[in-house]
Amino acid sequence: MKQRYAFIRLAALALLSLLLWPGSALAAKNKFKKASVRVEEKPRLTYWVYVPEDAGSGPLPLVLFLHGSAERGDRALSVGLPLMINEGKIEPPSAVYVVPQLADDLGKWNYMEVQLLAMLEKVMGAYPVDQSRVTLAGYSLGGNYAWEMAARWPDLFPRVACVCSRVEAGIDPISLLTCDVRVYIGSQDHTVIPDSAIAFEKELEEAGVRAKLFTYAGGHGEAGRHVFEDQTVVDWLCWAE
Repeated sequence: MKQRYAFIRLAALALLSLLLWPGSALAAKNKFKKASVRVEEKPRLTYWVYVPEDAGSGPLPLVLFLHGSAERGDRALSVGLPLMINEGKIEPPSAVYVVPQLADDLGKWNYMEVQLLAMLEKVMGAYPVDQSRVTLAGYSLGGNYAWEMAARWPDLFPRVACVCSRVEAGIDPISLLTCDVRVYIGSQDHTVIPDSAIAFEKELEEAGVRAKLFTYAGGHGEAGRHVFEDQTVVDWLCWAE
């Protein structure tokens, strides 16, 4: 009898942990559809897509959101823009929202660039996307890579938004001349020091690139939340301003 009660107790605790686990809550309210793409022998890329029900028939802007390092594995929707959409903290304008998932065993997004490009091609073939209105947005690690990807493929991304991210050396400001760039930093961000992003935004302006810097209160995670729960930011990302 004691063993039976012990088993029931363990089962109840396991059920409670599942109910309290963020992933379970997310599954109950998730608005994004899961998909994947494979390029030859390279690792498969899983991604999520959301289109508001009232988006209309298009053509629609596309917003590609790259998450940070803490969201590797299976937590792509647990931060930033997708989190705000799922929690109803913003009004998502009509657009195609794409959120790829970086695997746990991959350190950086640049290991998945071929798959990301294949993903974009697949999404643009499946949804009514206006290719002249595509935004690349990245938070933290995703923002670090967004600088690199936009510099290599500026014709793909007319708008670029990097949030709480650093800029690696070697990116030529001229490569972003055709882009509209916005840089978002936290005033007390000690996780990713914003010095390189601040300096690079000045270089962009001097090179004639349309670039603006915005400062939000708080540290890394706090500033990131403030940025993506700001409706004016989301409207700009989605070409709805």
